[in-house]
Amino acid sequence: MINLNEDKEFILIKDFDKFPKKNTNDRLVYINKNQNICLKIPKDNKNSILGTKSEITFYNSLSKSAKNIFSKPLGIIDTNLGKAYIFELIKNDENISITLDSYIKKYAKNKDIYDKYISLVNLIIKNKIKIHKFHAENAVVKIKNNKIIDIIIIDYEFSKINNFFFHKIIKKKLYKKYVNVFFNISEF
Repeated sequence: MINLNEDKEFILIKDFDKFPKKNTNDRLVYINKNQNICLKIPKDNKNSILGTKSEITFYNSLSKSAKNIFSKPLGIIDTNLGKAYIFELIKNDENISITLDSYIKKYAKNKDIYDKYISLVNLIIKNKIKIHKFHAENAVVKIKNNKIIDIIIIDYEFSKINNFFFHKIIKKKLYKKYVNVFFNISEF
């Protein structure tokens, strides 16, 4: 068992479960349910390493309220597979939260999930966050006592919109784009 509170300089991935759904061409993802952490290990290419570093930089630039909608980066550690970026693992009581697209496929679209999603979109727009790539599998639905608590974004490529006029002009366009992601999720 790994205790991240101890001064660890190196960990073995054997203590983690591979999370196959999130493995992409850019990085591997491993989870440890007992520690409530997720490791993102960039593959050895410049874009992958920069992408993971930019998640941390972006997260640190956010206001406190905006940070609540993103998985929290916890640090960096060396592993037997290379440098790993540690993020919090979003869980529902004892189980890992399911992705937004999986939730909708399993339970269908309903008012509760739609309202939480619209709240998420409004918070993104209010905080002048521009999403470069957003898919429903990049967010998880946090549930407690069978009630939807929140939608948390776990994989992100975002930036802040600093120009006030630019923000005003594209606000409606962004709102439409993000809401369309929700409506374009295929249902069974």
